[in-house]
Amino acid sequence: MLLTALEQIGPHHIGVLELLTSAAPSLSDEPGSASAWTGENVSAAVALPPDFTRMVLTSLTASGLILRQETYDFAYFTVSDLGATLLSVLAELRGTE
Repeated sequence: MLLTALEQIGPHHIGVLELLTSAAPSLSDEPGSASAWTGENVSAAVALPPDFTRMVLTSLTASGLILRQETYDFAYFTVSDLGATLLSVLAELRGTE
């Protein structure tokens, strides 16, 4: 499954996957508001056009590297176990773990 996921991802995918492991931004300026990685704040954080960001997030979700979860108010993304394994392998190959 990991090899299948690797066939369909590139540098932008890895950048987004790594971003999703960092602390998510707050969804509003109100104290105690939820923090989550939504499509909009992922796009802003990686400085990619929104349509391209959606394609990257869709591809990562389809490959099982991230999970799309929904609440009543918004959808957000988290790294799956498979995605975490991929990042761990990449870090080991880079010698950064």
